Amino acid sequence: MKLIVLIIVFLFFPFFVFSSSLGIAPLSRQVEQGDIFVQELYLNTEGKMVNAVEVSLSLPSFLKFQELGKGNSILSLWVEEPSIENNILSFSGGIPAGFGGEKGLLAKIVFKAETEGQGFLDLSGSKVFLNDGLGTEDNAFSQKARVVSLVGGGETNEWQDILEQDKNPPEIFKIELKKDPLLFEGKYFILFSTQDKQSGLDYYEVKEGEGDWQRATSPYLLQDQRQKGIIQVKAVDKAGNESIVSYQPRELFFPYIIVSVLIILIAVIVLSFYFLRRWKRKY
Repeated sequence: MKLIVLIIVFLFFPFFVFSSSLGIAPLSRQVEQGDIFVQELYLNTEGKMVNAVEVSLSLPSFLKFQELGKGNSILSLWVEEPSIENNILSFSGGIPAGFGGEKGLLAKIVFKAETEGQGFLDLSGSKVFLNDGLGTEDNAFSQKARVVSLVGGGETNEWQDILEQDKNPPEIFKIELKKDPLLFEGKYFILFSTQDKQSGLDYYEVKEGEGDWQRATSPYLLQDQRQKGIIQVKAVDKAGNESIVSYQPRELFFPYIIVSVLIILIAVIVLSFYFLRRWKRKY
């Protein structure tokens, strides 16, 4: 009998290996026409290591996509920014170090109930890829969430509530100066990246020397290749909180050092003469 059980286990074990799953929460909700509400997308790997996700979320026609909140997402590399076509919302991202946990937040999706109706948010077109060095697609299970929109006042705005609660700026980050013959024709550029764990990042701006702030993405080609001024990068989250970091090119350090040394030497000489004169008068 035991032999039979063992044979069955070995024969059918592959069919009992769990696939990862894409979840959406809550699974059922009722809103009113005009309401703005948030649905959260999650990844459960069932113990496997995953490093990339392609989300394809079909929407019922009475819902309108507003924006995507990346705050606290396990996706640190955004390959494809959110876009919508034929009522299908698509975006993709990666996890370079891999993720092998339960209920890892992918994103917060903001919708508006434009009319009354009922339907499903369906993740069945989404894909999950294993962190196996081969880009193997996992046979992921995807959930559906039922949404009912009723005629009403439409006074709820869950996303605004989230933004008002976010008082923290994006995390502090570093600016890296790079030069690569394969990028930007070998010209100098900078790299930068950070995260915001509440409302999520909205955009970056770069300021070179006395110039104006410019919207930017990383990598960013420096306009001033001679790097005569301090480079600043500003990260702004969805709630408007800012973090600004600076990079002082190495060439700028030397003039400052020379000036500082000269000031110190002059101060030492002046003080020496002052005390010397006082000493002579005393004796």
